[in-house]
Amino acid sequence: MGVNFRSVIRYGVTALGVLLAIGWIKVTVNAQAVEARVTNVSGNVARINLSRKYMLRRGDVLSPGDEIDTRGGGRAVIEMTDGSLVTVQPRSHIVFKDYRAAANLRELFQVLLGRVRVKIAHYGGQPNPYRVNSPTASILVRGTEFGVAVTVSGETRVVVYEGLVEVESLDDPNRRALVSPGRGVLVRPNEDLRFFTPGPGSEIGERGNRSINQNLQETNPANLPGNIHTGAIRNYVAGDYERYIDSLVEPGQTPPILRFTAFPDSHLDSMENPAFATEFGAMEGRVMLVSSRSASRSLHKQLEVQFPGNANPFHPVDSGFLMQNTFFVPLSSLRTVIGGSLATSNSTVKSFSNAEVVGAPSPLYPLGVPGSRISSGNTGAASLSGSLVLARRFGKEGRTSVGVSVDHLNGRGTLDGFISLSNTLGLKAREEIEARSDIERTRFRIGLTHQFRAGHKLGMFYSHGLLHADDRDVKRTFNGLPLSLDSVSYRSRSSELGLRLRGPLTRRLFYGVEALWLTTRLDEQIRRAAIVDTDERERITRAAGSFGIGYSLRSRTVLSADLAFGLSRVRETYSETATGNPLVREQQKMRFASVQAGAQTDVWRNLFANLSICTIAQSQTNDIRLFPDRFGRLLNSRGVYVPDGQTRDRLTDSYADFGIGWRLTRNILAEYLQVRSFDGQSPNHIILLRYTIKREQ
Repeated sequence: MGVNFRSVIRYGVTALGVLLAIGWIKVTVNAQAVEARVTNVSGNVARINLSRKYMLRRGDVLSPGDEIDTRGGGRAVIEMTDGSLVTVQPRSHIVFKDYRAAANLRELFQVLLGRVRVKIAHYGGQPNPYRVNSPTASILVRGTEFGVAVTVSGETRVVVYEGLVEVESLDDPNRRALVSPGRGVLVRPNEDLRFFTPGPGSEIGERGNRSINQNLQETNPANLPGNIHTGAIRNYVAGDYERYIDSLVEPGQTPPILRFTAFPDSHLDSMENPAFATEFGAMEGRVMLVSSRSASRSLHKQLEVQFPGNANPFHPVDSGFLMQNTFFVPLSSLRTVIGGSLATSNSTVKSFSNAEVVGAPSPLYPLGVPGSRISSGNTGAASLSGSLVLARRFGKEGRTSVGVSVDHLNGRGTLDGFISLSNTLGLKAREEIEARSDIERTRFRIGLTHQFRAGHKLGMFYSHGLLHADDRDVKRTFNGLPLSLDSVSYRSRSSELGLRLRGPLTRRLFYGVEALWLTTRLDEQIRRAAIVDTDERERITRAAGSFGIGYSLRSRTVLSADLAFGLSRVRETYSETATGNPLVREQQKMRFASVQAGAQTDVWRNLFANLSICTIAQSQTNDIRLFPDRFGRLLNSRGVYVPDGQTRDRLTDSYADFGIGWRLTRNILAEYLQVRSFDGQSPNHIILLRYTIKREQ
């Protein structure tokens, strides 16, 4: 039997056209089938469309662009023909969007102000995706029940009752979270998402909005009235104070600054690897005085980058002072060098802000009531450190050196701050805090260097450190009444291995290679009012390496370039002191890379200038899991709920420093440096004085 191919093709085209037509009809029906009809109205509810205002009536069919205004005290229930339900509570204002225009993802409405409860039904047994927006958040749902509350300032709170909801910050789409039933998330402009656990039966949108405020505080002790900005005052005013403590207690959590690897400096090299001290053939000492000051316009952004979740709107003025003395005395007959260092530093940060706010979630500061917030914080850090170095040459030609050293540091930190709120109802609240910290650290080092005949020099060292620290509240009050005091006790041990190789490639081109390996074991005893007494075990591992080159363009002009990279891993386990049960298990993985280019040249006579540009890129992955304490609460070490699972962050920071200096004499120089970040922060101004005492051989 012959096959009529023309007929087959004609029938095939016809069938395909029928299928496409059926599909188009189906899509069209699905796209247009959903209607929004008012099923219940109580009180005074307005419907606004095309600038015309009507009274909302039962049975009205809403159109895209319709505004529902219940600020007159009314309440409305709207039912969609796909089974979804929207309840608009009193004192609210929403705008319906063109939810009929898309076959896949429909934008349902935007909440401008107030409280709305939404139930999205599965349509035809399939996911029914909708998007609900607020001034600060975008909420994506696919068949669930949730509540939304929006304040005049745009602050958005979302509580999920059934299913899953994805919440995304409109300021930064990278700030997003998947919220499960029984959880809530708070979205504020230019801040990280904050999670909370509402109590049983909590409702966003019920009369008076009692539950969202009260349950948030009942479930999270950190949000008791004493913490008048939904978070412990320490988290709010102590960013610099805690950064100072962490820099000493938890080395390895931040990427090291590795640059100018190809440039030797016998004073600095000997502090890291004591075997380098044998480079001094005559008695030599150096005194450095460094003073710095900056007035940041954008510390809020800086704190968000370095400490995610620790947002702070302060505009501080910080200043610091460092004096460092190093000395080395060779004993030629013994082929030995004795040396050491003495250093003292002091830094202060003073912050103040006065902002107009609306309805911070506190019983003493009702939702939607305008007022003002005054915040102030003063932090200080001071340290005194000293070291002793002993190094000796070995071998017939003295090319191999061995050195040992010990250094000790005493540090102290102080914190004084307050937050006060007042509103138009005459309500006032003020919380004050004073805290102190004491740190002691001792490190032992052993180093080895070998000088090769071609001018290349290899150095290796091992360091072991012991640290003890205490951070404690001295005073904490709310409206003059004493509150419980927090404290943390630290014990840590760290080990570090380092390798450095330098040498010439040509007469003008030279290189440097560096590798570092650091491990830290940290034990903490945490006593905070927001959580049960907790013991922490933390393990930090970091590996880093760098390669740098230097080129002598002419006698007093030098160019440099460096490439550095590394990774770190942090494992933290928190357990309840009373029961030994786990509370939090968290793992962090961070990778970083940096590129630096710099130049220094003489400008005129004893006047010189230098310029350096550096970019650091970081990526971090956090994996956290919470376990209930003996009261059944899921809280991290700060008393805040965060969802289980992984989060990923990436950031890139670029900065440049420009310096100009004058050689006053052969042994004295003065230099002014300006360090400027490319993210809009005010520059840091540094003045350096260096005096070198050297006895010629």
